[in-house]
Amino acid sequence: MAGETNGDRRWPLARLDGECTPHLVIAPFFLVFGVFGLHPLLHTAWVSLRDWQPIDGDQGLVGLDNYATLLGDANSWNTPILVVLVVAGINFSVTRRIASKG
Repeated sequence: MAGETNGDRRWPLARLDGECTPHLVIAPFFLVFGVFGLHPLLHTAWVSLRDWQPIDGDQGLVGLDNYATLLGDANSWNTPILVVLVVAGINFSVTRRIASKG
């Protein structure tokens, strides 16, 4: 036929190869990300909205009450403060060490 190249006659699906190959190459990443990244994140969000007991299991939906309890507890603020102090200390230590070598 007119306008056909030799490559088109040998493999009629050559055009699809250029369109599908990038998707087939990236597909395993999205599969692994969905199984090991997205699913645990969504499951954690689902569990955080429920009343979950270690022995009895799921006791039903409580909505945002778990978060209200957490924010209302004075002891729960110790962890973010400690994290900020540790990160600031590490940052100070690394910065000082780099400055002393330079």
